[in-house]
Amino acid sequence: MPTSREVRLSRRDETLVDLLIETGLSRNIAKTLVFLSKRDETTSVEIEKATGLRQPEVSIAMQELRRRKWVDKRD
Repeated sequence: MPTSREVRLSRRDETLVDLLIETGLSRNIAKTLVFLSKRDETTSVEIEKATGLRQPEVSIAMQELRRRKWVDKRD
């Protein structure tokens, strides 16, 4: 688990995103999932900054991940 907040996904992360896309996940869900795999908790703003996704894209990806019960929302 990284101790500092990363600003962008690494090349290795992007490779993992590409592999997830090949399995049928959307690009936005794949990017969000890879970023979340590196965190215990995060905010949508951190996801946006690290992945380059816009707020609506992050919201839709998170809704789908919650629907699949892959992530939990914390208020």
